[in-house]
Amino acid sequence: MTEALVHAKIQDLLQSLSTFDDADVSLRDYRILDANASPPYAVISATSFTGSGAAISYGEKHSFFWGVNIDLFVLPKEDNTDWAEILTVTWSVVYKLLQYFTLDSLSGIYGFTIAGDEPDYVKTIPGTKFLARTVSLSVHEKVDVSGGEYPT
Repeated sequence: MTEALVHAKIQDLLQSLSTFDDADVSLRDYRILDANASPPYAVISATSFTGSGAAISYGEKHSFFWGVNIDLFVLPKEDNTDWAEILTVTWSVVYKLLQYFTLDSLSGIYGFTIAGDEPDYVKTIPGTKFLARTVSLSVHEKVDVSGGEYPT
């Protein structure tokens, strides 16, 4: 298992939502914000990870927690409906992920914790303003250890 497989599965799940067009969900590529696609947008990226220590016995499973951020973006609206839109987009993402807590039975995944920050306005390089929110996951994977050093 790799982080890349975790990210690809999250991308597949988000692209299956009617909320997003396929081109509006990217892996680590914020250029979609300038691509004249149709918002809302989601950008999936890696954050820090943690893992357990050395093997105690052959075949023991070790836990890894892969950090994943999903940055969500909507365009501001004159009538302030952008806040309702970002909340709706957030809920659709969270609800979809909760339906697939092992990321659609991805090998070794035992679930995840999920958290979100407060929505806020951000500007991109060309000056476009977006309302953004980050949903953070800590994906729990258990991996088999084989070979290597073992205590005697």
